[in-house]
Amino acid sequence: LLRRMRDRLDAGTEDFNNPELQSLVRKLEGSTPPARLAVFEGGHAWLPLQLATDAVEWFEVQAMKSGIRDRNPALINGIFEHALSQASAAEADGDRSRGHRRYAAMAQDFSGLHDVVEVEKKAKELDKKADEKKKAAQKKKDEESVREAREAAKKAKEAKDRKDAADRAAEEKKRALKTATEERKEANKEAAKADKNVK
Repeated sequence: LLRRMRDRLDAGTEDFNNPELQSLVRKLEGSTPPARLAVFEGGHAWLPLQLATDAVEWFEVQAMKSGIRDRNPALINGIFEHALSQASAAEADGDRSRGHRRYAAMAQDFSGLHDVVEVEKKAKELDKKADEKKKAAQKKKDEESVREAREAAKKAKEAKDRKDAADRAAEEKKRALKTATEERKEANKEAAKADKNVK
């Protein structure tokens, strides 16, 4: 997908525009020029100062990359180091998904401006770990589903066994009652015969 504009988007976690922007950025993923979305805690409000600074730095990088402004090695290095510190912090916090996104974005943004070999390796490494974590989570979920299914089947069998036992007990009681009734009738007949013979 080719576009002329570079898109830097921001949205709060509770912003009503958030889902729409998330969808848009997913569609523009891998497009030229790149598109970026930064999400901050909050609703439909002005972005925090840090994100505003990040946005300006991102546009500076895009401008130097496209030739709109002259390349400034000191500025490039400063912005790169700032972005690297953010990616490293996300990784250190255990947020592999955010760390991967930041490293991958750096690899794309600074390609041709700065050495990106290490950040590319980091992005691939975290993507692999995130995939492994996702697979492990899915495996755990599948195992839990199997366990729940077995537990449900066990409970269903126990309920059926209780019902069958209750049905058998009821049937035995019914047969016993029928037998007792028949025996009583027979006894009454014999008693009536005996009375008749005595007379």
